[in-house]
Amino acid sequence: AITEKEKKEIEDNLKTRLSSDSTETEIRLGTFTKNSFIPGVSISKFYDLKKRCEGFKSSSKESTDTFYKYGKEEIRVEKCGDKETVIIKTLKKRIDVERYNLRVSFSEEIILSKKDMVKLDIPLKGDFIDTSKLSVILTRQKSRTSYQINKNVVLDMTIVKDGDKVVYEVELE
Repeated sequence: AITEKEKKEIEDNLKTRLSSDSTETEIRLGTFTKNSFIPGVSISKFYDLKKRCEGFKSSSKESTDTFYKYGKEEIRVEKCGDKETVIIKTLKKRIDVERYNLRVSFSEEIILSKKDMVKLDIPLKGDFIDTSKLSVILTRQKSRTSYQINKNVVLDMTIVKDGDKVVYEVELE
């Protein structure tokens, strides 16, 4: 079980962060190595869990996330069909529960409007971000199915392609 200290730390952070509309709380499954957390589960665990979720309301989407460095900020541009969403996500707190291979993260996630991008002096080309003036950090192709567990909890199951690598990500939000 989770220790009382871990439980209290998670609860305290939830109370603090839930008061903000821009706060994202996520619990990701993965593996801890000596120096890092590697998100994702095995393909068999992924599809087993997906099968167990069949009774829940679900939605699916295909998208491409590209991460750019802009000054001190990391900007994520999510393209889904013709729609482009620009997001700045700032990690506020991370709690690792290694014995269960869980990472709990609390982040501020702000979707930027064109007006916000102008204020932040982010280069634009028409209504879209001008990515030719930014440095690419990473690009990920995502195929996500989201299951609505209850009114406050969504289970995201995502197949992520990053170059030749495929990762099966599972996260609760």
